[in-house]
Amino acid sequence: MKFLLFLLSSLLLSRAHHEEELIEDTKQIMSDPMSWMVNMIKQDFLDENGDFKPALRGMMPLIESQFCPGEQSGDTCQNWLFGCKCVKEFTKLESSCAAKPCELFRHFKENGPSSLSKIANAESYEEVTRTLTDFMITPVLRALCECPGMIGASINCVRKYDGQVFEMTGMEKAPFDNLVASIEWRALKSVLLGFIEAGCGEKNGKDCVAEFSDSLAAYGIFMDNGRRGEDVCLSLVRFQDEYNNYLNVLTSFTVGAESMKSFLSRAADAYLEMEKKVLCDPVCADEISSQFYSCCKKHAYQVLTTEQMKNKYNKLLKNLLTLFSDSDKSPRKLVNVINKFLSFTDPETFCGDSTDAYRLKNQECAALGI
Repeated sequence: MKFLLFLLSSLLLSRAHHEEELIEDTKQIMSDPMSWMVNMIKQDFLDENGDFKPALRGMMPLIESQFCPGEQSGDTCQNWLFGCKCVKEFTKLESSCAAKPCELFRHFKENGPSSLSKIANAESYEEVTRTLTDFMITPVLRALCECPGMIGASINCVRKYDGQVFEMTGMEKAPFDNLVASIEWRALKSVLLGFIEAGCGEKNGKDCVAEFSDSLAAYGIFMDNGRRGEDVCLSLVRFQDEYNNYLNVLTSFTVGAESMKSFLSRAADAYLEMEKKVLCDPVCADEISSQFYSCCKKHAYQVLTTEQMKNKYNKLLKNLLTLFSDSDKSPRKLVNVINKFLSFTDPETFCGDSTDAYRLKNQECAALGI
């Protein structure tokens, strides 16, 4: 997941190098994403009573009919939002999986106001991240773990889109068609399925989805302690300089001044400098390992760093670069950049002699065959 976030943030910010206002807005979002999220919820989703805004409430039944179309044959399909080809893709799945989009939509509709209100009125970042994880991230992860075929079906929904959104809104469809034709969908599908394989199941008697969700939620602790200025192990204060440097690197790309490969290499260097500070401090490594490195995480890293997965990253990254960058239409192999970035996924080697916390955890997992 970190690899995808690193890649997309790097590409998006480099693409927006000439839009100074967009860059500044993006930096503010990345430096304090929780405040940005709370403001967005209050402005765009909830009314003063903590319910969905009237316009959103009015749209719910209409949208629900598209997520939950019921039994439809190819002749009777009337799905204007996703299109009949998309409906057909999901009906190919097992019935329990074909119903997942409807289940998820109803979960978000029924629990949305209370969960979003809890986020908007939260007194800590930890409460925000835990609520967001329970409300959105965990249900989606569990659905994908139970039904990985949803990934292929969703991709085909985009590739074969025959809905009526463009006609109904008056939006031009040609840019969408051009983008769809340009994306290497097979590589994207392979990478996403790799992430599902990495993150699902149980290790050492622990539910990996629950563990990953807890780890994501725990990042709020970093923000809370950082906001209070507490220089403790789980605090942004401890790596604030490295984090700021990483953001500065992401916004430093200039067309013609360097290749995208060089830029991504610099971004990886800055990211690893930040990870080194987070993971390898001998005073904090035990606490970080306990909170964020488990047998589930070790298994995930093993799956995500195979040579086969690295080749898939390379193919996807080269494809995305041609979409996001005007300066490098024929990028060379980016395996070295990928290997550099992924070095943090082996924290025992990454931290070296700084700490033995990750070596001990690896030994524990190895004893269990992980």
